[in-house]
Amino acid sequence: MIGGVSDYLHQIAQSLASSAAVTVRTSVPMNGAAWDHAYRLEPLPPLPERRLGQRLGDGLAAIRRLHTGGYFLRLRRYADHLVADLKGPSGPPPTVLIGIWDTASHFWCAACRRAGVPYCLAAYGVEVLHPLYGRLPAWRRSDFSNAARVLAVSQATADLAAARFDLQTPPAVVHPPVGPRPSTPNVEARAAKLRRALDLDADDAGPVLLSVGRLVARKGFDLVLRSVAELQPLYPRLRYVVVGNGPERLRLEKLSRELGIASKVRLLGHSDEITKWAAYELCDVFVMPNRLLGGTDWEGFGIVFAEAAIAGRPAIAGRSGGTADAVIDHQTGLHVDPERGGELTQAIRRLLDDRDLRLRLGQEGAQVARARFSTERLGERLRAELGWQ
Repeated sequence: MIGGVSDYLHQIAQSLASSAAVTVRTSVPMNGAAWDHAYRLEPLPPLPERRLGQRLGDGLAAIRRLHTGGYFLRLRRYADHLVADLKGPSGPPPTVLIGIWDTASHFWCAACRRAGVPYCLAAYGVEVLHPLYGRLPAWRRSDFSNAARVLAVSQATADLAAARFDLQTPPAVVHPPVGPRPSTPNVEARAAKLRRALDLDADDAGPVLLSVGRLVARKGFDLVLRSVAELQPLYPRLRYVVVGNGPERLRLEKLSRELGIASKVRLLGHSDEITKWAAYELCDVFVMPNRLLGGTDWEGFGIVFAEAAIAGRPAIAGRSGGTADAVIDHQTGLHVDPERGGELTQAIRRLLDDRDLRLRLGQEGAQVARARFSTERLGERLRAELGWQ
């Protein structure tokens, strides 16, 4: 797995492994991937396949429901077997953290309840907002309300989960940590190489805007392109660099051509950690005007904002989801309503024109990020919420 959720779960397991025996059990195929970790990693058998629409008779509602019932029964058996194995023949039950809620993980929650094994749930926001049908909304509500603890990545996510599921105990806010950042010489060497590749070596080169993240609509990268088009007459050397890949890439490339700014934009695709941190080093402003789409797709926290802060760069964030925890408006960056005409462009121009403001917000951001979003802070919060003092 790649992305913010998988990194958050890795950091949780890594942090807890410093004071307890931690096992990560996953049905996600690893396909030969390897990474450093202090926890035990246990691959699980593949999940049962639903094969919706692929079975004979799926076009008929009654037969489709029958097939769905069989699929749910296989998931229940799978989960019961795993939880029985976790519980063991004697001794206290383990502490179980279910990394993200979906239809399959509902059966882990239910199996834990049947076996008397307390479980915790991590919450991000999208899975709380996502519209469901049939029995699934009741299952989701029951799974969250019966969790021993809900861990939320931001205060906005915590408030959302508490309101949606009428939780008696407010979720604990456990922010994702930043890092670890690669060594400075490696980052500086890569940054120099990247400057040459982007033709940024000249004294009058730049300024540089940067976005990092999966190329999906809610990140608002298309809105940054439109702002770049508006700003290029004022900043002829302006460059916009995007690190990440995703389904929106072709649309963003097409839009940059239509706006006449293709030469100003570089989509670097998925990059390694050193290249990502090098991009933070060479930018002047980090920008990700995230937005809420269709009332369901939002940014639960935005670890990239904290990464930019560690690099001493001010951030511009969309005023939605959990970004208020990651970017403090007018202290570590600026919040904008990305759908409101001109707000994003005005915020970018304000930071590009005011070097002192950029430096102040970047310095404040670095201090806040080191205090709030360190791995040490994550460990402290987790142990406190789990009662492992």
